[in-house]
Amino acid sequence: MKVARTVDKGWRWYLESDEPDASGRWDEDHRRRVLSYIYDRDGGRCGLCAAEMKKTGAHIEHVVPKVFVFFDIHKGKAMDGPRFKSRLHKLDNLQAAHTYCNKRKGNTPQVSRWRHQNMPPLPAAEGDDGREFVVPWKPS
Repeated sequence: MKVARTVDKGWRWYLESDEPDASGRWDEDHRRRVLSYIYDRDGGRCGLCAAEMKKTGAHIEHVVPKVFVFFDIHKGKAMDGPRFKSRLHKLDNLQAAHTYCNKRKGNTPQVSRWRHQNMPPLPAAEGDDGREFVVPWKPS
């Protein structure tokens, strides 16, 4: 188990070390490796609807949309909690998704729609107070 965690940690470091270019794209080989990792991590299911999917038609989708690099989960209300910073292109902020689901989600500010409640939780952002923002999000 310890060896598997160490190998996974090294693989994650390798996949996260290559940032996308200015247009937000990885080269094709790296994109395929990232998709393979997140597809396997999520058990071959769409992160938005939790239905099974094929890897060939999957999109790499940001859990916390790219427009919300900094965000407050109480949008429109007074800030009564920490401000969060997205982990943008880190693996914990990426999920595989159907094309339709990815387009339907878009850049919605509704955090309950960012990841399906039946999917494994991901720490997709970090708060000013050091806490992690984990999705699927459950209001406290």
